[in-house]
Amino acid sequence: WNVSAILTVRSGLPITVVNGWGNTSLQSSSLVIQERPDRVGDGSVSNPSWDNWLDLSAFRPAELGTFGNSGVGIFRGPSFYNIDLGLDKNFELGGSRYLTLRIEAFNLLNHSNQGSPVRDISNAGQFGQSRGTANAARVLEFAAKFSVARSVVDRYSPPARKRTMSRTASFWYSRSPHRASRKASYRSRRSRLGS
Repeated sequence: WNVSAILTVRSGLPITVVNGWGNTSLQSSSLVIQERPDRVGDGSVSNPSWDNWLDLSAFRPAELGTFGNSGVGIFRGPSFYNIDLGLDKNFELGGSRYLTLRIEAFNLLNHSNQGSPVRDISNAGQFGQSRGTANAARVLEFAAKFSVARSVVDRYSPPARKRTMSRTASFWYSRSPHRASRKASYRSRRSRLGS
């Protein structure tokens, strides 16, 4: 049996509070750059949650003709962790044939990671709320691989330096609730023989 796993753990990503795409101050002359507001309070909350991650009352639009003083990346979003797991086993079918069965679980614990909150103060109704998750729900994928290998003499090599070519034909079939894939592969490997 072969077991493989990927563990992803990180702290929250930086959050920069903005004030829409308008042109009410000196910060931008087009819809390319979001403006930054003035920060008049701390901006963080005592018990961050999905519905309340930032304090709207700590910000206000910058005065006309001025730059907002709210900094870049001054807050941190929700943390993130995820576990992916894979399990496979090879079954010999006689000769050079074998079958590989594999199962993979993405987001094994089916844990919902909170997405980044809305950071635009012009959207006062949703400011500070996380409107989605940062990862997908658990996905299980099953796969089967059938392989056949055989060795033949490479007749084009000089007699004193004959080689053996190992040819393996593989066929993968995988199935998950979201996708199905088939892949055929052909590999050749040469190993040098002594004279």
